[in-house]
Amino acid sequence: MTTDGIDMDDERDDDIEALTVKANRARARLLETVDAIDRKGHDALNVGLQVRKHAEPIALGGGAIVLTIAAGVGLVAYRIATRRERLRHERFSMLRRMWQHPERAARREPTSFFGQLARSVALGLLGAVVLIPAKRLLAERAVDAATRRRPRVAGH
Repeated sequence: MTTDGIDMDDERDDDIEALTVKANRARARLLETVDAIDRKGHDALNVGLQVRKHAEPIALGGGAIVLTIAAGVGLVAYRIATRRERLRHERFSMLRRMWQHPERAARREPTSFFGQLARSVALGLLGAVVLIPAKRLLAERAVDAATRRRPRVAGH
């Protein structure tokens, strides 16, 4: 069929061909995107690659952990080394308090702010470590007990 010397079927074929080319390009881009996402997923789970990529932060974190442990060990060693001196000082302080204020002899000197803070944090963590599993265990037992109960049928 021709209109003004142009074949309508040829126009339609050209449109279909153009759409096919456009669809193929879109498919190719989509496949490239899917391949890139897949590659990134594999790279994210590749431990060796991640260690190579992030060697500096890993080394800094490891160094910080080692320094923190070393500082803790050093503090414990210092406390052990100075224990006798501290005990002697506490005993003399107690004798002085007993002499000056016999009603307050059994009291200890107030601890520092950081000592109280550390004690509060430690007790809070200890409470959480004990209470969370206990609550979970009690909840599981309550659910088990509720599922074991069977409703009584009248007349039986």
